Amino acid sequence: ELPGLAHSDIDVRPEDDELVVKGERKMDRSASGEQFHRVERSYGKFARRFRLPSHVDRDSVEATDRDGVVTVALSKRDGAAKKPIRVAIR
Repeated sequence: ELPGLAHSDIDVRPEDDELVVKGERKMDRSASGEQFHRVERSYGKFARRFRLPSHVDRDSVEATDRDGVVTVALSKRDGAAKKPIRVAIR
C-alpha cells in the first residue's frame, strides 16, 4: 500500500532473481517553520525485495496502482507447468 505517492515516485522492476519495489515518500510542508508534535506516516526512501520463483517470466512484469494499492502481476514462462509432487506420509 502506497497512498499519496505518484506513479513517478514508485519503481517496480525485476533484478536478477528478485522483484524490487522502491521509491520515496516526501513530506509536504506548506509553510516554513512548521513544527509537528507527532507524525503518523513515515517518510523517506523505501525498498522491498521479493524473491521470484525460477518459472516466472521476468519480461512480463506488470504493475497497476489503484487508490494507493500497487498490484504486481507476473506470468509463468511457457513450459513451466508445475509437476505434482507426491509426499510420503509416515
